[in-house]
Amino acid sequence: MVERFSPRGERQAWSYNPHWLRINLLATVGDETDKDFGLPDMNELVFSSHGQRLSIGHFLSPAERQELYGALSH
Repeated sequence: MVERFSPRGERQAWSYNPHWLRINLLATVGDETDKDFGLPDMNELVFSSHGQRLSIGHFLSPAERQELYGALSH
């Protein structure tokens, strides 16, 4: 189960069957100026199942999302 809370305390919840859940780390296309400034490669951590998609970990750095992906996908 994934839960998200807004600053107002509003709760959203998603539940997935572990047999059907796919966890993906997707590379996102950045602006060419990102490379000029030496910013890290961007990525998106996504849970998907039965045609539904949930992006998680927006508050994490790209390296932290990579680490979380490694922990969740094993």
